[in-house]
Amino acid sequence: NTFRYVLGNLNDKFSEIDLEKINLNELPELEQYMLHKIFILNESFHKNFKAYTFHNLYKDLLNFCTVDLSAFYFDIRKDSLYCDDLKSEKRKNCILLLNVILECLIKWFAPILSFTTEEIFALIKKESDSSVHLKQFVKTPSKWKNEKLNDRWIKLKKIRDFSNISIENQRANK
Repeated sequence: NTFRYVLGNLNDKFSEIDLEKINLNELPELEQYMLHKIFILNESFHKNFKAYTFHNLYKDLLNFCTVDLSAFYFDIRKDSLYCDDLKSEKRKNCILLLNVILECLIKWFAPILSFTTEEIFALIKKESDSSVHLKQFVKTPSKWKNEKLNDRWIKLKKIRDFSNISIENQRANK
């Protein structure tokens, strides 16, 4: 579902991005936070891959897709993707991040979902003689790591979760 959501919003306009050239200062804080999450997940991926702990690798990837992307980032940015002008900066930044997410996910999931990732790779690359399994894993820039921003967003997410619980409790009491 995560692949489907990202592909649907990219509208077959995937573009490989030089990760080193992404200017963090030009991105909204939410996108910077997600790049931090991608950096941390990439470190975990490489550690688990080298140790052959594929169950941990899969658990981390699944958690990222369901919690960090679907329940958090996609939920916040869906209005920008569906309602903002195609040329708006917020939407462009979101599309940039979706390209990064797709590139990372397709390479991270390749050892686990080999046929699915190969099919998606063929769709986005349109190279008949290439394979996702011949590509290098992602190397995320260390500048994406931002613990201070991470701590700030953890606090914001706790407030958001508490607000949602309070609203649910109010509805249950009516």
